[in-house]
Amino acid sequence: MPPHLATPPDSIEYPTDLPSTDICANITSPVCGFFVTGFRVPLIVISPFTKKNYVSHTVDYTAILKLIETRFKLPNLTARDAAQPNMTEFFDFANVPWATPPTPTNQVKNMACVLEALNAVTISPNPAPAGGQATVTLSLAKSAIQDTNISLSSNPSGVVPPSVVIASGTSSTTLTITAPTGITSLTITGSIGGIPVSGTVPVQ
Repeated sequence: MPPHLATPPDSIEYPTDLPSTDICANITSPVCGFFVTGFRVPLIVISPFTKKNYVSHTVDYTAILKLIETRFKLPNLTARDAAQPNMTEFFDFANVPWATPPTPTNQVKNMACVLEALNAVTISPNPAPAGGQATVTLSLAKSAIQDTNISLSSNPSGVVPPSVVIASGTSSTTLTITAPTGITSLTITGSIGGIPVSGTVPVQ
């Protein structure tokens, strides 16, 4: 959702102290003014008093100030927070909906720390020659900061080893395979931390 009109904090509509290189310098576009909101982003309220499954579409982040001001009987800082709802719509202070905390879901706790992300799996030539050799290239999104193990699989199976390593300081590795005969396509899948990325080529 794009920005929409909001109460400005005071009589100043636009920034007056921006450097000349700033994107909003000397521009009167509404997105540079103090009288519009920012782009819509999520806000999650966590408390024993929050209503279960409650969703609001009326709050911007300045309402957090309004909640604090309401709770502690403080004066408003600006006209902007004074105009906000005080967020009490999120809460049920009488019945305490989460007096008993929810039961956490089961989580896998023995997985390795994943610091890298596999970006692409490519196979060349394309198409791959049936019964001939092809090269598989596995690429990271950036250079690895540690040796990174990539689990491998293929369809049909048995074409690639169980895993390969991309060495620290590099962003890719290659391996040579033999494309099986009697198939029309070949898929190679690599995964880091259980997140798969695949590449598929026809086989001729």
